[in-house]
Amino acid sequence: MTTNSRHATGLFPGGAIAIWNVDPSVGAVGGEIYFGPVPGAESRTFSQLVPASDGTGVVAGCADCDTLTRITPGPAPGVSSASLGRHSRALARSADGRTLWAGDWNDGTLVGTVTAHTLSPGSTFALVTGAGQSAAVGQTLPLPVRVHLLDDAAGRDVSGALVRFTLASSAQGAIDGAALEVVKPTDAGGEAEATWTMPPFAADVSMTVAALGIPGATLDVSARSTVDDSLVPPSPLEIGPPAGAAGINAGSEFFVRFNQRMASAGADSGSMVVVNHGRAAFTVRFQDDGRSMFFKPWVPLAYGAACTLVVHSPLRDQQGQALPAEFRSAFTAQLPPSLAIESLSPPSAPAGAPVTINGDGFSAIPSANTVSFNGAVAPVTSASSVSLVATVPASATSGPLTVSVGAATSAPVPFIVFPPNPTPLRFEVQADARHGIEAIRITPDGTRAYITLPAANSVLAFDIPQRRVIKTIPVGLKPQGIAIEPDGRYAYVANTGGDDVSVIDIDPASPTYHKTLPGPIHPIRVGDAPKDVAVSAFGPTILVINEGSQTVSIIDANSGAGTFDRVTASVSVGSGGRNITVTPDGTRAYVATQDGIAVIDVASRAVTSTIKTGSGGQSVTVSPDGTVLFALGDTGTLSVIDIAPGSATYNRVVSTKSVGSGGQSVTVSPDGTLLYLTLHDLNITQVFHILRGAAGGGGSGIAPGEPTSLGPPETIDVGDGPAGLAIMPDGSAALVANEVSGTVSLLHATPVVTEVPAAPRAAEIGLAVHPTPSLGAAAIHFSLTKRTEVEIEIFDLQGRRVRRLAAGVFDAGPHTVPWNGADRDGGQVGAGIYFVRMKAEGRTLHARVVWLR
Repeated sequence: MTTNSRHATGLFPGGAIAIWNVDPSVGAVGGEIYFGPVPGAESRTFSQLVPASDGTGVVAGCADCDTLTRITPGPAPGVSSASLGRHSRALARSADGRTLWAGDWNDGTLVGTVTAHTLSPGSTFALVTGAGQSAAVGQTLPLPVRVHLLDDAAGRDVSGALVRFTLASSAQGAIDGAALEVVKPTDAGGEAEATWTMPPFAADVSMTVAALGIPGATLDVSARSTVDDSLVPPSPLEIGPPAGAAGINAGSEFFVRFNQRMASAGADSGSMVVVNHGRAAFTVRFQDDGRSMFFKPWVPLAYGAACTLVVHSPLRDQQGQALPAEFRSAFTAQLPPSLAIESLSPPSAPAGAPVTINGDGFSAIPSANTVSFNGAVAPVTSASSVSLVATVPASATSGPLTVSVGAATSAPVPFIVFPPNPTPLRFEVQADARHGIEAIRITPDGTRAYITLPAANSVLAFDIPQRRVIKTIPVGLKPQGIAIEPDGRYAYVANTGGDDVSVIDIDPASPTYHKTLPGPIHPIRVGDAPKDVAVSAFGPTILVINEGSQTVSIIDANSGAGTFDRVTASVSVGSGGRNITVTPDGTRAYVATQDGIAVIDVASRAVTSTIKTGSGGQSVTVSPDGTVLFALGDTGTLSVIDIAPGSATYNRVVSTKSVGSGGQSVTVSPDGTLLYLTLHDLNITQVFHILRGAAGGGGSGIAPGEPTSLGPPETIDVGDGPAGLAIMPDGSAALVANEVSGTVSLLHATPVVTEVPAAPRAAEIGLAVHPTPSLGAAAIHFSLTKRTEVEIEIFDLQGRRVRRLAAGVFDAGPHTVPWNGADRDGGQVGAGIYFVRMKAEGRTLHARVVWLR
């Protein structure tokens, strides 16, 4: 079967092949398109077929020749050949389609050797990092040897090509800890890398790097091993912002990464931050055992200022060596920003829940910002020039959210205040994906989900309204955890096998949509075996749990910062870290480890405490109000933990529930009333009512430290081996990634409406939409009790107004306004969730519509 699922090909005795159609959109499934010999290859004895790497054809091995034959299905099959250099009765292709394995057999037994072959073209092979480095004997070079392969003809990076890193002997050191040779595939950006440890004596050493199967693609890399570090002078390897950068955020940190561990003494006299020709005061902190220095000005940079970061000779390494020369990076600060809201996280929430507001032009002084939830003013608890945190007031109602600073007020952004709705979702439909899927996250606008596929080194883009996979995105090795930024622009993927994080552009309006970010800093190097990733909306900041190195890497995800997509800190959390979650206000992170739950203060980048749960942690999640943590343990115990600051039971387990073995992940509904748990071994999802208030039951209000427990579970049958679960931002649906069956189960609040709803009665004001989901046309039904002025508008989930449908005076009684899916400019909107807002008779009503494009 071709991997695009359009054709099946069969091999018959005598060398004949048959090709059948399996695409119902072009003809009858099973219809024979071709039967006969392979054109131009009638003399060859074919032995095995595997799918071709591009998804459209098949590749045939040869039992009596050294040729590999590609067959493109069709009434007149296309045929091309290449020399394989061996007989290939046995063929196998890697799950990601990047590598072909060939062997030979005799009487059913594999004999001789097995060879690996790249299925990727390439023409330009270049070194990215690693040249001209030095390190003390037995030490690892500061930067890995990293190479890049490009297909010039196609103008694209070559992923999946095999790259061999080789040392002639142990006298040249070791690769990735102990090896003399390693072979790695290039990642989605066409890059591969290896670490290089120096030998136990002083010498000039070299490494050979070759892209296998590509003529001339060989590089020689030199390095120096020194007996004494004092023989290697300190020198910057990277500076951020880089020279010439513009628009750098006024509140940003800066950094310099050195080849040596630097001494903290002399840091002030050996470095400068110059702003408009004057020296600015700053604080310095060190990371990575002193190899990285971070600079934070005491006050934000002046808008539009010409700035320079300087390091020079008074700065010394830990062996006392001074910098041999001055190094500087000149850049420009951002221009004065307009007050604007760019994203809300979450885009809807219950009263009492913290909301992170990202944008520009805010004041770093919390009290200088005024946040209004449809007229209800909320206190700001945290503030920077680009992020605010405010709590939804108890009196808040759905409507516009604004931020005011001084006399300026931002454009309004719609915000939905959830009423408590403790009605569990129900199974609706199953959609095909791929076997082995694992973690899943949904975009803020609710239109797409992104699902990790570790075996294929890929992430699947799943269209929710269309209920199908629309793109397979190559990333790094063995991707597991995934997180999406609040503005829905980037997805961050933890690649367990590659010790790095891929960043995917998921903005449909971007020219690099569904591609990983390229360049020397991507993928982002983190600790050993990154397992999971979470987003703190404040900043925003990315946190990655590294199971192998027992650390959490903290990454600056603000694209305007001088430290954008750099690891700014590494926090030790203990062994067995598997899962991580962040409070809605972004201030604290909770890491499930073998010893319990490690609590990280994100601002100070430090572990403040460890919560003992009696067993190792499997999955953790926080309630929308940030006061309760739910932790699933290895022994099948679900712990309810009070994390409300100031509570008498703060950071203590207040109740537990036994859920049995096979639990995978826990997730709380956006309104905080329900907890969802996937049970891998039982092929079910369990739903628990979160009971709050007196004796842990009944109450739905939010009060720090109030009793909380879980009610009896309800069961939802899903696919085989459920793993990850994600809930739509508006709480109306959820998606379950089923690892074994390779499907996505869609859970919905109510069955899909198939009949036209009755128009609201004229005796009361009302609003309804039919049908939903809608394809091509939707009808907005509303009723009025009197003649009045009416305004009806459509908004997307990010709060942007799409179109105004009505604005005028209507008589009492029922009315209908059509919507054809057009925006204000007449263009068709994309598939997704939209909100209808009606203002009439002094009231504001909302309705939801799912638009199928």
